[in-house]
Amino acid sequence: MNDLNTDKPISENLFRRLVVRLTAQQLRDLPVDRLPSSIPFDAVDSQTDPAKYAVLNELAWTVGARELERRCEAADRLDSESREALETAEAASARPVAELDRMTERVSRAWANGDFRGDALSESSQTLERGRARAGEIAEQVGRLHRALALLDRPWVADGPLLERISAARQHARAVLHSLEGGLGRYELLEVDITQGDMRARQAQCDLELSRFRELDEKIEIVEEKLRRPRQMLRRLISPRVARQEREYLLQRLDTLIRRRDSIESFVSEDDLMHWLDVLVNASLHVPKDQWRQRAQRTRLLLYRLMNVYCLQQEMAAHQLALRATPGVNAEQAIGYYLKSERFILSYFARKRQEVTLWLSGAADEKLGRLDMVRDAILADYRRNAQRSRHDAPVRSKGAPRPEQAGLDIGAGDREAATR
Repeated sequence: MNDLNTDKPISENLFRRLVVRLTAQQLRDLPVDRLPSSIPFDAVDSQTDPAKYAVLNELAWTVGARELERRCEAADRLDSESREALETAEAASARPVAELDRMTERVSRAWANGDFRGDALSESSQTLERGRARAGEIAEQVGRLHRALALLDRPWVADGPLLERISAARQHARAVLHSLEGGLGRYELLEVDITQGDMRARQAQCDLELSRFRELDEKIEIVEEKLRRPRQMLRRLISPRVARQEREYLLQRLDTLIRRRDSIESFVSEDDLMHWLDVLVNASLHVPKDQWRQRAQRTRLLLYRLMNVYCLQQEMAAHQLALRATPGVNAEQAIGYYLKSERFILSYFARKRQEVTLWLSGAADEKLGRLDMVRDAILADYRRNAQRSRHDAPVRSKGAPRPEQAGLDIGAGDREAATR
């Protein structure tokens, strides 16, 4: 209990320990200006220890009067924005972190034993949903505290007691913020693990669908090649009637194959990419840099592969657009319009910068630096792998782009890294 020998305010956790150790009279004798801003009534049972419970009631009234006096003092000397920042900092509490940590631990154990999300009513699924809701609430509180500290860190011209109060509020808010961001980071690393599992499953699904697409594309190319044969050659080999029937059959066959190829649904949507990027970026804002790099490395490789799938889809769409002879757009231009993966990444991070700036206001600089670090890391991954894929890829002069030309065939080393 060495903390009682200082002039610092008593924290709520310390006060709870004092309630257990001190008598009712000793609690009543504690200095009013040292008491926490909120008296925890649940620290004692009113039935088993009515005397201490009565003292807690008395102290609550005393603290309430003290806080009202402080608010009146602040109202006289501070503008409304500064007063609100001061009260936000003083009222900050790290209490939600313990609950989020328990949820994170339970979900992490369940996830280690297999994907439990097939049953939305399972205890683990419901714990995950509650954890996501609680993490959202903590993120909002983190934003409020960052904004409050940005105001309280300005130079102040005030008398001693008010300056001491502002200094104590800053110190308290930073300690709470450290705990909140630690709990949030631990939870968001779990989300990275869960998302990595989702991305591996999507990659496996894409491999199967792209194999179907490749097979159909090759069949289409064979039929198109037969249709390009000079008609005179066919007429020399077979009768005109048989040649006409053969051509009609090939046209019908081509139409069937194209419809089958075009019926393959979108493998990766823009919403998918946005969600995966959000998970990676949100974790980076609260997790130490080295820890984030190590944990997110495999997820970033999967992101690169799946972004290539997304870009391939756009390239396929551009090819079909060109075949419809859209006025003023040739195939090369159309593909150029669709295949803009780097622009997608840059556009995402531009929007994310706006969100972070609104979230943290004047305290956003450090987080924006983190954001730039993540953007540069993801772009470097993409450019390095894309350059290697272009160097290794075969060139195809006609028809829709082959999937392997977009760097979608995962080599043995990459596949091992992506599935570890």
